[in-house]
Amino acid sequence: MRRRPRRISKASVFALLLLAAFVAIWIPARWTQPLTRLMQLFAPAQQVVRTAAGGADSALDEWANRPVAGREYQELARRANALENRLMSLTQQVRQLEQANRELAALRDSTFGQRGRLIPARVVRADAASFRDGLVLDRGQTSGVAHGQAVVSARLDPGQAEDGGALLGSEFLIGEVIQTAPYTATVRLLSDPESRMPVSIGRLGAGQWTISSEEFFLSGAAHGRMFILDVPHRYSESRQIRVGDAVVCVEGQFGLPASLMIGRIVAIRPDAKQPHLLDRIEVRPPFSSTSLTRAYIVDLTHAR
Repeated sequence: MRRRPRRISKASVFALLLLAAFVAIWIPARWTQPLTRLMQLFAPAQQVVRTAAGGADSALDEWANRPVAGREYQELARRANALENRLMSLTQQVRQLEQANRELAALRDSTFGQRGRLIPARVVRADAASFRDGLVLDRGQTSGVAHGQAVVSARLDPGQAEDGGALLGSEFLIGEVIQTAPYTATVRLLSDPESRMPVSIGRLGAGQWTISSEEFFLSGAAHGRMFILDVPHRYSESRQIRVGDAVVCVEGQFGLPASLMIGRIVAIRPDAKQPHLLDRIEVRPPFSSTSLTRAYIVDLTHAR
């Protein structure tokens, strides 16, 4: 019968190492010098390994801290805004469908693709009047543009959405057509002092939009500024309204098939006249109207 080899315990190995270290203290230096020269043979290899490890750490740190280019960040921000806007628009459409409880055929007939089209346009210039917030577009009556049509941003290209309805729901409502010519149209922006329209306030939470059933009025204040005035202070005090909430147009505004995003609440301040009762809410889109170079005009008279 073969005998199994006897295993040395960890405690025994530790004791042997301690004993060897104790003995090494009393060994004369002339006996250990050959060992020192032998260890020097491994120094170059150790230096190579140390250099390689340091280079790898530097490369990893450089990759982890790689800055995102400004243009790439702007594109990602545009995509995120578009997806968020689209989710809000779809939430509103679902709510409308549930409340109305239409038949399948009626639902199909109410889709944007069968009720209208988007007319792409370029911004020619800002409104010449300094006291107004407006744009002049290079599309007019010959392209089907008419007074009262809604105008939305054109931050996405048509190829970046499934259809016209998805594209419309991904953009921001910026104004309405107030004057047309054969080849141009004048747009009054929502920030114009003459602009005043009903809006709702929504919030994205737990993957879905919640839109307030109460309506408020958004007023333009020129130079790209928009405010919701005379809001009872209890809304902000109870955090029913807070900075970061979305502001959307109410259902049916400009005849639109769904609510569209206008901007977000960036500040809530007490009203100057009644600071303990009312608030003044500032709303701003994620872009400046002066930076817009394109827009879509919503034509709901065009049937497919």
